[in-house]
This record gives sequence, C-alpha cells and structure tokens, in this order.
Amino acid sequence: MFKDILVSVEVADIDRAVTLYRDGFGMTETYRFPREGAAEHVELKLGASMLGLSSAAGLERHGMPAATRGQPFELAVGCDDVDTDLPRLRSAGFRVVREPYDTAAGNRTAYLEDTDGNRVAIYSRLAR
Repeated sequence: MFKDILVSVEVADIDRAVTLYRDGFGMTETYRFPREGAAEHVELKLGASMLGLSSAAGLERHGMPAATRGQPFELAVGCDDVDTDLPRLRSAGFRVVREPYDTAAGNRTAYLEDTDGNRVAIYSRLAR
C-alpha cells in the first residue's frame, strides 16, 4: 500500500536550489546522492514535509530525458513494493514510462505519467 509522497523538483543548478530552499525556508538536508561529489538529488525536510531537488544528471542516470517546459517536477510516491503496486496504477489509467528497476541509490523505482503528462515515480527501498 502507498505510504508517503515526495515531490521532486528538477532544477538547473542543484547547489543554488539547495541553498535557496534550505536558507529561504529553514529546511534541513536529510539525504544527498551521491554522498560525495556533485549532487544529483538532495532531499530537504520542513516539519513533516519533504522536498526533493534533482539535477539533469540524476534524470540521465535513471534513463529519463531532461525535463521539458510543462514537466518541471515529478511526484514521487513511496510504497511498500513497486512491483505489487504498479498494476493498480496501470489499471487506474497511468501510463508506464519506465518499468520497475533497481537504482544505484538503493530503491526499486518505476516511472509513470498521468493523463496530463505529469511525471510520477513510485519507489520502495531495497533490502540492504
């Protein structure tokens, strides 16, 4: 079953965006991938809310094209098991853009689009 939502915004300059959101809103950085070197994805927390910031390099690593105008963000929804939960979304009318796969960051992920072409990712943490 689905359990949380992470809105991930694709940005041109991830370091500038992290500084803007962190300092502007008083957000706390909770996750960075990769841990060393140029960031591809950073997650920030404010209260119970989480915001992800992703770079073009991060999208490329996931085999996704760069964001285009009208598709500047993705909705990332955490779930218990991507493979089990994906059929429900497919039946509901989501178009699967990328079938489930294991990411280098330790997640099982699939990409979908809603009927307006908005990008939605579902993910579950892989057992370590």
